[in-house]
This record gives sequence, C-alpha cells and structure tokens, in this order.
Amino acid sequence: MAQQSSLVLDIDATALQPILQELMYLDRTLYNATLKGLRDASKPLVMKVKAGFPTKTLSGLMKQHKNTPKLQTIKRSQDYPVYNIKSVRASVSAVAGGRKRTERTTFPVLRIRQKQGGAMIYDMAQNNATGETLSSNLRTMHGNASRTMYPVVRRNIKSIEKDLDAELKKAEKMVTDRLLATGGRSQYKASSARAKSQSRTSLGKFGSVLR
Repeated sequence: MAQQSSLVLDIDATALQPILQELMYLDRTLYNATLKGLRDASKPLVMKVKAGFPTKTLSGLMKQHKNTPKLQTIKRSQDYPVYNIKSVRASVSAVAGGRKRTERTTFPVLRIRQKQGGAMIYDMAQNNATGETLSSNLRTMHGNASRTMYPVVRRNIKSIEKDLDAELKKAEKMVTDRLLATGGRSQYKASSARAKSQSRTSLGKFGSVLR
C-alpha cells in the first residue's frame, strides 16, 4: 500500500520565513542552495535517526499481509505496510523550509521525516489504546509511542544547531546585502502588495475580465 503521509518533527525559527521568502524572490539559485545547506547540516541527525530504528519489531509487522479475495474491492490486492529495516532507514530524510503551520506562529526550519508505512506504525501506534493488541505489544517490546523519531531528535538536536544557525546567518546576510543594494525595500513584499491590489476574476486570476 503506497504511503503518502509522513511523520514530521519541526524545528522552528520565527525569523526564517521572511528570509527565505525574500531570497526565493531575489535569487532562486541562492534559495535552493540555502535549502541544500540546511539539509547537509542535518545529515548527522538523520543518520542517528536511521540508526535509532530497531532491526526487528513484532513479527506481524515484518511479513506481507494480503486482503482475502472476498474482501477485495479493487483488482489488485493491497499490501499491508511491512517493517523492513532497509527501507525503514532509507525512508528517513530531512526537508528544509515549508509552510507555517496554522496552529503555530513560527516557521519550520527543518523537518525530519519518515515515510515508510511499517516504520510509522511501529513508531506511532498509540500507547493509550489499552484494548488494542498491536499497541500493547509494541509498548511491551519497545516502550511508549514515539519510540524512535522524537526521542532521537530530542537527544541529538543540539549537535546540529550550530551548523543550522550558520546556514541561516549566511542566508540572512545574502538577503541583507541584496536589500541594501535596492534601497532597503523588500522586493517580495512589494510584489505581494501589487498582487493583492489587483482584482480577481471568478477563476481566481488577477486582472480584469476580458470582454
């Protein structure tokens, strides 16, 4: 079964959003280089998260399960996500930047992500679902929910904060230098203000309706 969701842990910095917005508008190449710098700085943490996942877990999570024919609603049977340590570790990655979460006032600098379905079940099966065998067995074998991602990031985040901060300072300097060269006016805000001042058609496009 294809897994599209991901387990995300945010490392937030309020000041990053305007820096990245401005840099993306001024120079997309520098913007992409900044995101790559943040990802590179996070590599030691990503490696620790990968190593934190156990080689083995519950036997029922480590073998293929097929829907019975009478329950199939599609032509091809869907596989239950299997915990395979090779794909579990290969599916850990770092994502730099992103959209501000609506329930927060801060902006994500970095997200450590796990996309492998079996690993997500292992890591996040609820520890308060007392009547569920899967949750109970995982809790007995590995401890409470958030068994790898959260505790490993929490223990090791300090080790990469200096490198992340250095990348952010480089981006801030590039933006500051560009703004000073253009009279100190934010090109991103100016563009955004122009866009908001224009009317929209019923299709959501800016400008007047052609007649």
